[in-house]
Amino acid sequence: MGNRSSTTRDNTRGSQINEQQQLDEASSQVTAVTSSGVFLSNELQAEIVQSFQSEALKTQWEKLQAKILLNHKDRITQDEVRKAQVQEEIRQWRKHNDAVHEALDRKLDELRAKFSDSQVAVSYDVGKLEEKLGKVPKFGGKDTACLDVRMALVNCLKDVTDVRECDGVLQVVERCVKQTVIAHE
Repeated sequence: MGNRSSTTRDNTRGSQINEQQQLDEASSQVTAVTSSGVFLSNELQAEIVQSFQSEALKTQWEKLQAKILLNHKDRITQDEVRKAQVQEEIRQWRKHNDAVHEALDRKLDELRAKFSDSQVAVSYDVGKLEEKLGKVPKFGGKDTACLDVRMALVNCLKDVTDVRECDGVLQVVERCVKQTVIAHE
């Protein structure tokens, strides 16, 4: 039995030595224990801080990248929406312009047709009037009757926007024409 107790003592002593070594290793990392808490060695603190900082930086970097990608996608989407809006506005303006041009073309055709009809009617009426009155003296050529008055009328009509402003000049032209026609008869 003597052997047995020495083995137990050796095992107990060996486990005590192992525990002591573990405590020594732990105490190299933990410097002191007080009633307020546990203090860590500088190396362990630096390792924990470095690990935490790199993890925090990595997390922040990933969040920043996700935010940048999301903003980029939002801008692309907004650009596409705006481009579609502008294209729609252009299409509507072109449609409006086409309608306006068609209306103007129709109005121009109507006015041309009325002018042609009026021109034919006046030519017909002049022909009938010449037949009724007989031979009428022809004016023009080298005859410069009422030239200065006619030029005054032309200048007046060029300078004004309302024809009524030239009524006085027009009356003078009518008087001159009447006098010339009477003089040639």
